[in-house]
Amino acid sequence: NEDKLCKICNANPFKYVCPRCNVVYCSVICYKAVSHSDCSEAFYKECIQEHIQSQEPNVHSRKKMLEMLERVNRNDDGCSSDDSDDVDAIDERLAGINLDDADSVWEKLTEEERNEFIGLIKGGDVTQLLPTWEPWWNRRFPKRKVRFLDVNEDDDIKPDYEAVCPAISKSIQPLSSITRTKPSDCIFYNLVNVLGGYTVMTRYYNGEHSTMVNEATTILISVSKNLNENENYTSIDTALESVCQETINCEYLTTTDHVKCSMKEDVLNILKGPNEENSVYYVQAALSDIYNTLQQNKKTNPKVRNKGKFSTIFPDINSSVNIYTKEKINKCIQKVKYYQSWCLEYYKPNTFL
Repeated sequence: NEDKLCKICNANPFKYVCPRCNVVYCSVICYKAVSHSDCSEAFYKECIQEHIQSQEPNVHSRKKMLEMLERVNRNDDGCSSDDSDDVDAIDERLAGINLDDADSVWEKLTEEERNEFIGLIKGGDVTQLLPTWEPWWNRRFPKRKVRFLDVNEDDDIKPDYEAVCPAISKSIQPLSSITRTKPSDCIFYNLVNVLGGYTVMTRYYNGEHSTMVNEATTILISVSKNLNENENYTSIDTALESVCQETINCEYLTTTDHVKCSMKEDVLNILKGPNEENSVYYVQAALSDIYNTLQQNKKTNPKVRNKGKFSTIFPDINSSVNIYTKEKINKCIQKVKYYQSWCLEYYKPNTFL
């Protein structure tokens, strides 16, 4: 029966009705078809507006929006230099515009910028708009070869690397003060598994996981089986391979050989620390960051938003991943504290690497 067929592809039974033009269609592919672009592009515009308006306004978000729009402007390789002279710089066009008002921002974009922005959203290439983030653990700070004799060792002179790392917890107790049980030989490799999950989480959020602690916590626990299921490991390779596998199992995360190599390099850089003199520092910084993320998760509740147009097409991470209970979070916190205490007395990278 032709009345039951999709009016765009004319091949499959229709399942949906466009709320704008009332045409019946069978899939997202047909909805995005060129013949239906007037409705679909208008829909995506509203999605972007709705998403931007749902975010809490702050100086940081305004800066990020400007950076993203500037990248859209720069990425248009098809424009000649003469053409670009005819278009005012994006920051000039947005001068005095409330960047939290999606309609105002949208009206200031050129047609090409709008189409490219929509194309990036539809094609999954929105990460191109994000600024490049350089992980703090990639930086090395060689040990000073000269020490000044007139400097009192008790003076509060902080090494340079402290400024680039997450702050280390101040109340870490030595392991011997909290338990008489000798730690297992697998502790180091279990720690590696947790650090692997940490680097995946941190890179996924481009270093801004502290702004989305609920989602970040979900990713961290999901990809680290040591945190999630108390899994034990006997080598660095098996500990990191486990993280790769769990990353594959997460439908909202993707992994490649490059990601796999990157994660191993990331973890090794953390294990080596800023220099040989204080090799444990980056490990403690990462564990402290994990600890703070988990603690913040306990203090917040996942945001519940109305099921609008944007969330229908781009579902929230919380809709496809379990939010862990506070009991689970507490167990993970205790495990992280144990690793912090273990590092004070037992961390010797030369023994394991």
